[in-house]
Amino acid sequence: MSLVLLGFLLIEVVSDAIAVRSWDAAFDGAQPAGYATTATRACSPHRDEVIVMMLDWNDYQRQLGTTIAQIGRISPDTIRGYRGLADAGSKSGVLDGKTRELIALAVSVTRQCDGCITIHTDAAIKQGATREEIVAALSVAITVNAGASLVYSARVMDAYTAKTAETKS
Repeated sequence: MSLVLLGFLLIEVVSDAIAVRSWDAAFDGAQPAGYATTATRACSPHRDEVIVMMLDWNDYQRQLGTTIAQIGRISPDTIRGYRGLADAGSKSGVLDGKTRELIALAVSVTRQCDGCITIHTDAAIKQGATREEIVAALSVAITVNAGASLVYSARVMDAYTAKTAETKS
């Protein structure tokens, strides 16, 4: 068993089960506004523990659809332009729909875009992506983002070297 503080949730990981133990003290133990109230079974059917979703992703997707439709009524060319970009890549046929959606999920995580996450998770599922394939794509995003942090850490050290060399001259 291990305990992990993830954001404002204390998560207990036991074998293949995950349980929410408490909300962070910053929320006085209460569930923060805007987060889903629906709890679902943990990964293991043998445990009575629950996972509380960070967002009600289905409702959020509906809200996005409504708001984007409003933008489209005000500025239809903006939405047409976006759709043109979105459709252009799929026309080549080089990547199948599932692969494109798995890439989109990895980019969604990198861009930290909740709207992208809900839209492309839905699309990936519709394209036949499994939980395991989604995790594999996300692991690429995690690795690339960690690598980017390492590269930019080297840039910080380079800047430090340049800045400290100036003071020595």
